[in-house]
Amino acid sequence: VVNLGSMSSEELVETLKHPHKWHRREALRVLGDRKDKSIVPLLKQGIAGDNEEFALECLWALHQTIGLDDAMLLEAFGHQNPYVRLWAVRLACDDHSVSTQVAYALAKLAKTEPDVEVRSQLACSARRLSAENCLRIVTQLIKHDEDESDPHVPLLLWWAIETHAEADREVVLGMFADEAVWSRPLVKNVLAGRLMQRYAAGKRSDLLTCAELFAMAPDQDATAKLLAGFEKAFAGRSLSGLPEELTKAIANAGGGSLALNVRLGDESAVRTALDRIANAKTPLAERTELARIFGETDQPSSVPVLLAALKTAKNEEFQQTVLAALPRYADEQIGREVLGLYEHLTASVQTAAQGLLASRAGWARMLVDAVADDQIPADSISPDLVRRMTLHRDSELADKIKTIWPSLKGASDAQMQARIAELAAVLENQGGDPSAGKKLYAESCGKCHVLFGEGGRIGPALTTYNRDDTLRILLNVVNPSAEIREGFESYLVLTDDGRTASGFLFDQDNRVVVLRGVDGQSVTIERDQIVEMIKQPKSLMPEGLLKSLSKQQIRDLFAYLRSAQPLN
Repeated sequence: VVNLGSMSSEELVETLKHPHKWHRREALRVLGDRKDKSIVPLLKQGIAGDNEEFALECLWALHQTIGLDDAMLLEAFGHQNPYVRLWAVRLACDDHSVSTQVAYALAKLAKTEPDVEVRSQLACSARRLSAENCLRIVTQLIKHDEDESDPHVPLLLWWAIETHAEADREVVLGMFADEAVWSRPLVKNVLAGRLMQRYAAGKRSDLLTCAELFAMAPDQDATAKLLAGFEKAFAGRSLSGLPEELTKAIANAGGGSLALNVRLGDESAVRTALDRIANAKTPLAERTELARIFGETDQPSSVPVLLAALKTAKNEEFQQTVLAALPRYADEQIGREVLGLYEHLTASVQTAAQGLLASRAGWARMLVDAVADDQIPADSISPDLVRRMTLHRDSELADKIKTIWPSLKGASDAQMQARIAELAAVLENQGGDPSAGKKLYAESCGKCHVLFGEGGRIGPALTTYNRDDTLRILLNVVNPSAEIREGFESYLVLTDDGRTASGFLFDQDNRVVVLRGVDGQSVTIERDQIVEMIKQPKSLMPEGLLKSLSKQQIRDLFAYLRSAQPLN
């Protein structure tokens, strides 16, 4: 054990050369406590010397003793050791302010720096400075075309720009007003699209900034990158109410894709999109995406086409997308058509159809009548969906619901505890087949939860969850509302045209709210249409998921859930 506190300051400086890290760190701590200015010349000599590791230790010691003045920083920026340069950059900017001289020296270093780690630190530290000094550094860093493929630098540069995008909008736009900036690969392939996406998701003032960016784009390639960023921002959103300046800018930019033009309400694009949906030879992914867009824009002419496609298509995802799109339109025919198709749909699509029928009072009456006439089993409709239908404030509907479902309460705590004990006994000391369990997982839990990279992204991911805790899993399966993880709370939305929608809050901004339901479909609702938005105490995950499984199937399912690694 060495008592470094008994050493002289000169001896401590010499200890900064020690091969063991503990000695070097402890010497730095003691020197920092002492603040002995007599060793400053010795430290400066060490920084200027040929021992690169010692130079870095001396830089840290000088910083802790008297701090680094501008002269010392300028010297360190030119040091032969890249880590001395890196730490000089960090220490210079940690106080969020630098002198004009240092600011220009940092920009010069950003232009000439050969080491990618130092450039990475320059991008990190630039974010801490004023917008002018930050973007002066960023403008030089984007000239390093080789950094486009780096895993860190491009996003660090975006981080620096985005920090000032709101408060210092004019300074940011000033950087992109330089045509030479647009020629850099980092700008074309990373920064321009992200900047457009950032502003496109904002307020009216941000949307006007989007129009300015379109005007600044020097060529078609740059315009295409901006359009791609704009479309990414509006995926799942309506383009209604865009400022006239922006719609003109988009038109001048070439109008974008078919999907974007449909969102803009272009009649020719709407007709083309509906033709593409109606054509069974259109790639399924394209038909699905276009159907989703008509659920986010007001185009009543799409209803007959969507209903016809629902009848002829056999793909579950496409059918679910159509059923998620149709509630936007208050048309009695929709409810009748969906009920007529109901018995021909698969179980998962029937769940989506129930959600559609429950969303409007007129359709909900049709659904309840079908249950009363034994066309649809009453126990196939979840209690949560029944509760949703009671919110329509329709006395006739409420009376029918009360007759069919006299009690909407779920299982009591005592019943749930008994069920957990029963299932725990089934699983105790009993084996299961993980391979068989994987198939069961895909048919039930996998529709909402990701495990080993597979599954739906509706509920929380399970890969990193403590899946060895069987009782904890049973609690969450038997009583899903016992623990609702943050970010997966359920919301109920009532709109001014009598529609209801429920799901967890998938996304939102100043203009729209996006809910994602248990069927995996997203519903986009404009904020100015929302009458009430209510946070629900219940989970989206239904109760009784294990009721239909045999004891052996339950063992198989839990054997897969407890797997430490994916199965082939």
